[in-house]
Amino acid sequence: MRVRPVPELGYCLVFTPDRPKLYTLNVAAWLLLELCDGQDRDVLESEFRQVYEEQGAGAGNAPNVRFIIEDLEDKGILLRQPTEKEAP
Repeated sequence: MRVRPVPELGYCLVFTPDRPKLYTLNVAAWLLLELCDGQDRDVLESEFRQVYEEQGAGAGNAPNVRFIIEDLEDKGILLRQPTEKEAP
């Protein structure tokens, strides 16, 4: 996967070579991608809301993090980690 931030235009480009496609991520999806480091969804969502609030956007205005995660997984940008309940 190739990631190319374009901060002057407020988005990030992501190329997925396994399923060749170029995606444009908005600021929220870009932030979420930057925060991903293998933790579970609840931790990721909490970190996202904290950063979003710190940037002055307000927690009440934060986008639906779970929707963004699912969208990035569907596009092959994020890989879904099984939860402890789902692990064999």
